[in-house]
Amino acid sequence: MLGNDVVDLTLDCEKHLNHRFIKRILTLKEQQQLQLAHDKNLFLWSLWSIKEASYKACQKLNHLLLFSPSQLELNDSSLKKLTEHHPQTAFFGTLKHQSTELQLKLTWYAEHSEHSPTMKYTAVHATALQGTDPKSLADVQVEISKMNQPSNYKNQSLAVRKLATKLLESNAITASIQRPPITIKDYSKPGPPILVSDQQTTLPHEISLSHDNDWLAAVLLIK
Repeated sequence: MLGNDVVDLTLDCEKHLNHRFIKRILTLKEQQQLQLAHDKNLFLWSLWSIKEASYKACQKLNHLLLFSPSQLELNDSSLKKLTEHHPQTAFFGTLKHQSTELQLKLTWYAEHSEHSPTMKYTAVHATALQGTDPKSLADVQVEISKMNQPSNYKNQSLAVRKLATKLLESNAITASIQRPPITIKDYSKPGPPILVSDQQTTLPHEISLSHDNDWLAAVLLIK
């Protein structure tokens, strides 16, 4: 099962100071590591993107699964490694939720600032893939894009579908992206995305979409 998430790091740079929010979404160990992190904004949203991507992957196994961030935690060695990791290179780690083990990859995106010689990290992207072999992440294709100008949620959703369609076309896959509705506690909402052929058969390939502000991301695993 596959999931992904992208986060704009420039939207809420002081969220790590909101103690109620931190206690709600992070485990005690994660809270402790947050205090040790050099860049607390980057560390917090990196953890958040991991949790979101992992939830999307796990929800494909259990459509009734509710998003509970504090229940999705990196293993101890991965959490410590992330605290010490420099965002110039990709990060790889492991998360286990109940009986499901996930392999994780984080990538950060930076821009040069006109007023500073240092790089400013503006986005983080997480990929989560069910399995025990970290090398399996190499089979996941990723498309990341930034919109030229800010847009509303509806336009972002349309834009990320176009990005995903481009990814499918580059692999000669003709399919529509559909989200069959699921019902949780009498509430109906779109479920995880699936690929449906022109013949109305569900394809085995896995796809995951995400967007945040100007940032769009789509990941594909061909089976």
